[in-house]
Amino acid sequence: MVRGDNLNDGQYLDQKFIGYAGTISGDVHPFSGTPGALGKDDLGFGTTLGTNVGGQIANGNGVSSNFGGVLNVPGFGSVNPLQNALWNTPNSALRQAYDRQVRSGETNSGSAWIWYQHWWTENLRSTVAASGMYNYANAALIAGCTSCNKQLAMLHANLFWSPVAFVDFAAEYAYGHRVTTQNFKGDANVLMGMMRVRF
Repeated sequence: MVRGDNLNDGQYLDQKFIGYAGTISGDVHPFSGTPGALGKDDLGFGTTLGTNVGGQIANGNGVSSNFGGVLNVPGFGSVNPLQNALWNTPNSALRQAYDRQVRSGETNSGSAWIWYQHWWTENLRSTVAASGMYNYANAALIAGCTSCNKQLAMLHANLFWSPVAFVDFAAEYAYGHRVTTQNFKGDANVLMGMMRVRF
């Protein structure tokens, strides 16, 4: 994947960046050909690495920039765009000086996943899956973003029972861990149940 990004505020700022990424993934049946349910077991895996990927990787980050943040602008002092009317005035000297202080940098991102589906019987199966992603950005450039992701990790484990081919009953446990670019952390534990009829 190759993509172009343009940071342009319509006044004095015009910066261009290139983003790129690649993915390698696979899926194998380790017991293929084995009689019975075990022959249906399935293993999947993959990884993606890139720079300035944005949404090309789920929860990935694009270019890092301090644009829109409070900046120390020579001749004007500390400028908060949300509280300074001159910042939004077209062709103002303050906006020109502010835009000269804008710094941007690349963000490197990576993700990986692996899952295994085991068939206990012809109508009972389980899947265990683990995945994670990481964004490496210059924290100083995105100091104002308290919700930008630095690290995400997920773990799933479930049990599916299909008494007939078109009906599923399932239970699943999921655990999630999150760290933002400003090092705020959180965890989630979820227990889910499902009944599904396919027709």
